[in-house]
Amino acid sequence: MPTDLRQLLEDSSIVGAATLVRAEKLARLSGLSLGKSLISLDSISLNELEAALEARHMIDDGLISHDCACRAMQTVRRRGWNLTDSLMAIDAEAFTARRSRLGELFLDAGIVDDRQLEICLNSATFVGYPLGKTLTIFDTVDEALITKSLDWQKQLRLGQLDRKETLNRIRELHQSKTRIDRSGAKLEQLLEAAELSAATEPSTRKDGDVRSIDSLTRLHSLDRKTIIASVKLISLVQEGLISMKEAAKLLKYIDKYTDGSAQESPDNSLLDFLRQTGLLDAKRCRQLFDELEETELKDPARLTEALLSRYREDTELIKSATVLYQLLQTKKLNREEALLTFGFLKFGLARS
Repeated sequence: MPTDLRQLLEDSSIVGAATLVRAEKLARLSGLSLGKSLISLDSISLNELEAALEARHMIDDGLISHDCACRAMQTVRRRGWNLTDSLMAIDAEAFTARRSRLGELFLDAGIVDDRQLEICLNSATFVGYPLGKTLTIFDTVDEALITKSLDWQKQLRLGQLDRKETLNRIRELHQSKTRIDRSGAKLEQLLEAAELSAATEPSTRKDGDVRSIDSLTRLHSLDRKTIIASVKLISLVQEGLISMKEAAKLLKYIDKYTDGSAQESPDNSLLDFLRQTGLLDAKRCRQLFDELEETELKDPARLTEALLSRYREDTELIKSATVLYQLLQTKKLNREEALLTFGFLKFGLARS
């Protein structure tokens, strides 16, 4: 059974039970992941979350014990170090080779470049997927390469392979692939169904290697929130949880209502935010303008009260939107993250 992140954080004394309860409540209301909710509550840092996720994988791979992970996490918290340095500091038995993360190995092996890795890491962090799964969604590598690379990564960390040999094996296996299996639902199909394919352009590396023509190189003209949403949605399609038609509908919604035109200023009102989510269309806005005074429209509490009274069918969405707005105001989320999360909530996919 995979290691439970909640249990690891609690056993490491990084967060207490009461904090976890609050974070889980925030996750339910906002649609954010548990880790992102803890960060929003200032309970953990991004570095601590990344260390905990990496420690969890190392426990599952048999590289370190649960107790060792807890002691390393305490060092991460106390000194602000990354997990590798913290494991070395406590003389962990695991071989903690530097630059042994999957993304670092793929970068140094020439499988991805800096920008591609950044896109994948941002997407993986937001939707809560492992990097390997995100790379396969982008058609950058296939599952066979991910599986073998994870095995070689484990051998590297155990000292059974040196880093040069690990990189050579990854590079040679990748180069031996004449094509990536594209039999399943793919990202480009989703973009076409959502009428966004015109925004992408094929691109090749200077050497003309056809294996370089993948979804990552095609998506250079799309903004980050569209890319992140696409990763989540195509994965749900591949798992059979939603249809391609449903995924395309949500992606079109996100592209329409989260167009990046809104400023990041904390002075933006709740009314503006709700209009940007699409929760308040023109008809609803007119109704509110007729019913409320200008001062009431600018008062988040009064506006929320009026919305809950008038639009009972959207009670849960209204509550979630106000929570996301509060996180936006306190700069726990940026506008892009808040609007994207609301989009998933609206279609019942936030925690899928």
